[in-house]
Amino acid sequence: MEDIIKSVNEAEGQAEEIKSSAEQKAAQILADAEKQAAEILKRSEEKLKIYREEQLKSAQAVAEEEYKNTLQSSAKTAEEYASSLIKRTDIQVNEVVGRVSRGNC
Repeated sequence: MEDIIKSVNEAEGQAEEIKSSAEQKAAQILADAEKQAAEILKRSEEKLKIYREEQLKSAQAVAEEEYKNTLQSSAKTAEEYASSLIKRTDIQVNEVVGRVSRGNC
């Protein structure tokens, strides 16, 4: 009977050691996982920062190109409008110059 009690006590001791070892391993695994998660988060934040900067540069380039195209288009429209006004005023100017030249002011 003593052998059985001794055997049970030894088994309980071994179980306690196994439990303690498992808890230590679990704590180490958790610590490693938290460290990896922190590293992943840091890398992700760095990648996000780089991505954000690239997207901002891209958006600025697109905006500058659109601005340039709009400016050129508007300048062309303004030149065409001014040209059409000048053509219409040429007739009136010639008429006024003709009147002044003939003395019909």
